[in-house]
Amino acid sequence: MLRQGAAYTAKQGTPNVHFARARVEALPFEDSLFDAALCCGSLHLFADTVIALREMARVMKPAATLSVFTFVAGRGGVLKFRRVREWSLRNHSLHVFGLSEMEQYLTASGFKDFQPEVSGSILTFSARKQAA
Repeated sequence: MLRQGAAYTAKQGTPNVHFARARVEALPFEDSLFDAALCCGSLHLFADTVIALREMARVMKPAATLSVFTFVAGRGGVLKFRRVREWSLRNHSLHVFGLSEMEQYLTASGFKDFQPEVSGSILTFSARKQAA
């Protein structure tokens, strides 16, 4: 994906794009560097959600927006079934969040203004990094 991204941005002539292969627990960026952060399709796979969110917050400017796409045990979709969630966690390390759980993780990680949208088992949300 990194090679594809680099090729795409080079072809499009997109300036100021940097690609890095890194672990979410140790992002190779200075504190308060980014105006926003996206986490699309991976938060549910991290071993420790709070550590991952804290590291994202570290590299974000105060009041910067975090946007996330992940999974929730909603009222619709296949992940509403407990056995499916347990199987997904056991066989694929896929954590399915509850809304209150996610809000607690965000608060513990330095975020506020949790704005969730649930569609079936899909959770998209934004939150803002708390000011220093």
